[in-house]
Amino acid sequence: MDDAPWWPSGIITDDSADTESGVVQTVFGSIQCWNFAACLSDEWWQHRPESGDIWGDWPEVTTAEVIKHDRKGILLKLNDHQIARISPFAVGNDLSRLVQYQPWRQALEDLAIELPSMVYYVENQDRIAVYDCSEIVSGIESLQAERVADKLGSIHSALNEFSTPNTERRWNDRLKDIEAELKVTTLWRAPHSEYTVGLPRLNIDLATLSVDGEEFSFIADIRSLVEHLMCEPDRLPGLATLMLIEQQISFARGMTTAARKSLLQAYLNTAP
Repeated sequence: MDDAPWWPSGIITDDSADTESGVVQTVFGSIQCWNFAACLSDEWWQHRPESGDIWGDWPEVTTAEVIKHDRKGILLKLNDHQIARISPFAVGNDLSRLVQYQPWRQALEDLAIELPSMVYYVENQDRIAVYDCSEIVSGIESLQAERVADKLGSIHSALNEFSTPNTERRWNDRLKDIEAELKVTTLWRAPHSEYTVGLPRLNIDLATLSVDGEEFSFIADIRSLVEHLMCEPDRLPGLATLMLIEQQISFARGMTTAARKSLLQAYLNTAP
């Protein structure tokens, strides 16, 4: 477990901690967790869990195979046509809130984003999400940046009617909290305008995409453990997602000033 990318080994204060204990102590506070190991087997999926709640259709599983471990948890292949996201830690209810609000789901129909067909959650904490897609890939190394930004802008445009007003003070406080925890003073702040509004959380990540032939879709995902520990569960402006993607591309293959301008323009062409 210590080698798993989702296991916060660098900040755990108890060397004997594991997910079976139910709580893991870190230097940034305690983390609620659950014993998820059984759900990596197809046998676990033959019966719905007795505890918790389920939104959507419980899948009929004949095979279950781990695709990979990443910084958010585990991705599991179910049969040949579904993917499950397993969250070892209680990091919020972004997915169950998203799928249970029909206007959000309808606004995102026919856009390049996969929403869960099932979410299993316990005490308002998402544990498992199932997606009706057959293949998951990373787009960091290969996808054209402008194509990614164009699709992202369309998604944000669809959610614009559900946006909340500018809360610049809360977003700046969010950065101050991170600075205080990490003991740094170098976090960059951008100016806000009336168009800087909060959007429903999708937690899009370029490292986790659904692909079907030549087309790709983003995945509505859980938030990262780092964000859960360091930040309040606020809405964020659409540009926050664009900047995450810009960072991922830049770290992987580098970006010139012209490339960054092109990325931003592609986003603005379809964003509200």
